[in-house]
Amino acid sequence: MSEPISDPQFLKRLYENNQQLIYRLILYTLRTHINTVSDADDLTQEVFIVAAKQIEALKNHPNPTGWLVSTAYNLCKNHIRTVIHRNEILCDSPELHAGSDDVFAAYDIQLSMQQILKPEDYEILIEYCIQKRPSDEICDEYSLTPTTLRVRIHRLRRNLLHHLILLVTIGAIRHI
Repeated sequence: MSEPISDPQFLKRLYENNQQLIYRLILYTLRTHINTVSDADDLTQEVFIVAAKQIEALKNHPNPTGWLVSTAYNLCKNHIRTVIHRNEILCDSPELHAGSDDVFAAYDIQLSMQQILKPEDYEILIEYCIQKRPSDEICDEYSLTPTTLRVRIHRLRRNLLHHLILLVTIGAIRHI
């Protein structure tokens, strides 16, 4: 069982004075980076759990609010990395690739991609992900550095995943 908190009144004051600030920071960070806020409550709670575990050090800290903000931001960064990594694994999953029976579904997905993305972005994504062209060839053709290409592909995948989730959600709502 965990140890009792040495100064519950300090933690209570810290929570009452900073909970809204921390929550808004987490909302903004999640909305900005992964366009979802569903885990904001849990992350806010996690910040104060970490604070409770570090209460002695926090009582002597010159800026407890700054410590909470820094902790919230670090927890958000870790959460965002986890979500992005999970989504990239999902995108690379072989179960999501269309089979021979899914020609029309693949065509619909391709049309959706064309509508969502700019023409050049669509071409780059098709060449990189579908046609499996070497990165250096794509970089030469579009005058990109390898790092720029990697970041662009990452952002395009994230953008498409976001739109795909919206399309699936809207489709599911329409069928209810």
